[in-house]
Amino acid sequence: MRSRSLFILLLAAPITFSASALPQEKQPPEKKPPVTYLHQPLKDAKLEAQRIHLKKPVEIIEEGVKRTVSVVLEFRVTSSQAIPVRALDPVLVVGEVSIREYRYENRDRSLVFTLYDPEKAKDGAAAYLQFGTDASTRTEFESFRSAAIKDD
Repeated sequence: MRSRSLFILLLAAPITFSASALPQEKQPPEKKPPVTYLHQPLKDAKLEAQRIHLKKPVEIIEEGVKRTVSVVLEFRVTSSQAIPVRALDPVLVVGEVSIREYRYENRDRSLVFTLYDPEKAKDGAAAYLQFGTDASTRTEFESFRSAAIKDD
């Protein structure tokens, strides 16, 4: 009786076999997902500035002070590759000013930063972009030149 139970148990057991025992079918090569290196500067990045005259002035609050703004500076950082979204927000630094208000554009190949007080961007100031406080992501740009600002 025991041998009969064992035989039935063996028949009911799932059948497993090794894939290497099967004839090899040609599989298409695996496509590897593109690798995003988050701890490095952006490739082929450049910085441009544009003065924007707002059609309708906006009220902003900076350091607890409310004021009306009708002219802003937009700084556009463009890259040859998509700029990956990261856990740390991008920060554009122009001299002593850290600009944190941004938006993505152009299929994530551009970051546009808004500076509500154009006077804070000093001519000849060093400029760079980095993500949060991670200095390994720092992308250095040429010094900011107020003469290079485009007008809308």
